[in-house]
Amino acid sequence: MVFAFIALAVAEVVLVLMMPGINYAGADGKAAQAEILITLEFARPFDITNLNPLQGLGSQLMPMNVWVNPAYWPFAFLDKELASEISGIAAFLCYSAACYAMARCFDLPRIPSIITAQLSIVLFGPAVRALGFVPSFASIPGLAVVYAPHLLAFGLLAKVSPERPQVLLIAGGLLGLLFYSVYCDPLWTMVSGLAWIMPFAVVTFSPLDRDTILARCAVLGGCAAALLLSGALEYVYSLSQYTARVQFADLDRSRLPEYTSVLFRSQFASYFYGSCALGWVLGILLLRGRPRILALTGAASGLSFFMYACAYMYSAGHWWLPIPIYIEHTLFPLFWTAAIAGYWGALQALAARARRWLYPRISDLGFPLGRCCPDSKRI
Repeated sequence: MVFAFIALAVAEVVLVLMMPGINYAGADGKAAQAEILITLEFARPFDITNLNPLQGLGSQLMPMNVWVNPAYWPFAFLDKELASEISGIAAFLCYSAACYAMARCFDLPRIPSIITAQLSIVLFGPAVRALGFVPSFASIPGLAVVYAPHLLAFGLLAKVSPERPQVLLIAGGLLGLLFYSVYCDPLWTMVSGLAWIMPFAVVTFSPLDRDTILARCAVLGGCAAALLLSGALEYVYSLSQYTARVQFADLDRSRLPEYTSVLFRSQFASYFYGSCALGWVLGILLLRGRPRILALTGAASGLSFFMYACAYMYSAGHWWLPIPIYIEHTLFPLFWTAAIAGYWGALQALAARARRWLYPRISDLGFPLGRCCPDSKRI
């Protein structure tokens, strides 16, 4: 596992060296870079918001907490160009580790979990630019650190069970992850949180066991109560009501297909979704336990995203929710993790069938079964 992550980091470093200047590129990236430098120089350390009443009716600064996000720390010690590249690599490593941990929480073996982590490279520069996917993590790599706690919280929720004595510890970890995401960036954590509503709901009610459902509902309810009593939810809601999308509702952007899905932006998106859909079907048919729940969650989330995108394109009136392409970008790791689980289940089924076919033939040949077929006891 350690070797796999080292190889993954080396691959990202090589890509960054071959194509420098990808991270924090474009208008959004430069604005985020400027805000990081301004915050480090003028803001109060560990303050959760950069907004100030003295700035008047509006502010160009987002509530970005650079003090607790490790992707932004290089800007405090290095020059801007080098810090930009290291920031992207640090965010990539945090996000890939979260993908690996999420897969392991659903009882996926190490090999498919490592593959899941390695696929996260497609969301970071320069790979995301070459594939034509949404370059959110290339423009602002620190967003990956904001989104990563939701991946881990999703995996921890699947571990909640009334038979587990560590349920309180898991609940505390889940609450800490949600608090950290809000503390890092309360504005963008709303986008990620909205995207994960359906996956959390599916895992909460799967399997249809009363005690398990009650335990998971209790954990989520406790987290929601803690966030509400602490004032975090009130702050996040108030922040959302003072965005330009709400205050200037009449200036709604055109609802173009490019804002709906990467299917209208990238020539590789159709292959991605085709392979994911096949993996989901295989996982639902062949897997059992938590891996099957993961495959089912991927399929249900894909369907819910399709309905969300249709509502965006064809509903009348002002659209104040995040545009669908941001929701899709957030759910990408769930989509490919669920598909990998399905393909791994298919490989295991083929291997089991092959062993059953070889077992009687090896026995008929008179070879010692234990020596020629070491997995014979599992058949």
